[in-house]
Amino acid sequence: MNPKIKITAEQKEILFGTLLGDGWLESSTGGQTYRFVFKQKREQRSYVTHVWSALESLCSSAPITNQEDFQFQTLTLGVLRFYGHQFYGHNRKKKVPRLIHRWLTPRALAYWYMDDGYKDKKNACLLCTDSFEKKDVEKLCNALQRNFELTCWLRKKQVSQKIVWRIYISTDNVVKFRALIDPYVIESMRYKLPGCS
Repeated sequence: MNPKIKITAEQKEILFGTLLGDGWLESSTGGQTYRFVFKQKREQRSYVTHVWSALESLCSSAPITNQEDFQFQTLTLGVLRFYGHQFYGHNRKKKVPRLIHRWLTPRALAYWYMDDGYKDKKNACLLCTDSFEKKDVEKLCNALQRNFELTCWLRKKQVSQKIVWRIYISTDNVVKFRALIDPYVIESMRYKLPGCS
């Protein structure tokens, strides 16, 4: 554990956004310290490299690749304990923090969308929240409405014998939603933005 390592305001926002998406935390010290792990398909190599470069001060090595994935992990750090306690309960199952509305900024929203968002054929935007329980997805939907006044609701979908809930952002809110996240979406992920081909 390195007490000199600190997390910047920008890194904090990125951590919150990616932890709502594809990032996760691991602890081998009973929750005293954690490391952050981030993985995507090799096609998203530039995005993983971007996230790593933003969090590089927390890491000891660059991303690595295998046959299918490209990933990196941070050092095991005490400064990640806060995020571990917010996102994981006593049973170590990932959850949405109770006070997520405090930390859901436009930058965090952009990283969450780059991880797990997509646009449909009608140019509406959806956020895949398949790994969260319905009550957690409702919490996220409420945070989007409270923080950004976005019109959104839950949409039920069956995925491999399982019912999951996703967040649907109305086509009426596409311009507002894009304006929020546009400054933070990197070039290789701009195909996900509404209005882009």
